[in-house]
Amino acid sequence: MSEPIGSATPQVVVPKFNHNPVASLRRWGHQLQFQGERFWVPPLSAADWLSVLMNPEGKLTDVVPGFLDEEDRGRFMTLWLHSDADLDDVFEQLLEAASGRYWWVAMRLIGVMVGAWNNLGAQLILEGVDAERLSLAAWLDVATVKMLQVAKPEEINMLMMQIEMPPEGAELPEEEMVMSADEFLSLG
Repeated sequence: MSEPIGSATPQVVVPKFNHNPVASLRRWGHQLQFQGERFWVPPLSAADWLSVLMNPEGKLTDVVPGFLDEEDRGRFMTLWLHSDADLDDVFEQLLEAASGRYWWVAMRLIGVMVGAWNNLGAQLILEGVDAERLSLAAWLDVATVKMLQVAKPEEINMLMMQIEMPPEGAELPEEEMVMSADEFLSLG
């Protein structure tokens, strides 16, 4: 279900991208399972995440094992080097936990923000949105609202569908695949 937001600014309908609103409340640490062992990712700010995810030269290893402490990083690397495990799954699980969204939705929202940073990023900064203080999920919540406020109304539906569309091979829970009548009519 989407909800209208804002009274001082024109109302916008915000898609329900955030599947875990608790992730927006504060920066949380995350437990990570890899090759039968547990690792701890400390609570990170949106700035920590975005400095890696917005970087065009960023790599998965900047997140995992990059966000682990030095001891865990070494242990993780040893396990990874002696396995045929793919880091994509580990990265995706961690990003979903931190963002409260499907990993592809988070990455596409960040991509839109990077592409429109001269406008959107500057507006967030002017409005006092501090990526150092917010969780990644909270920053993405605010960024989504700002994006919708400045987007041309005729472009919003297509943009939101492009952000939300699962990549090939990604599976959605069945209840996510059903659109309510209200949601369908709001696309009109």
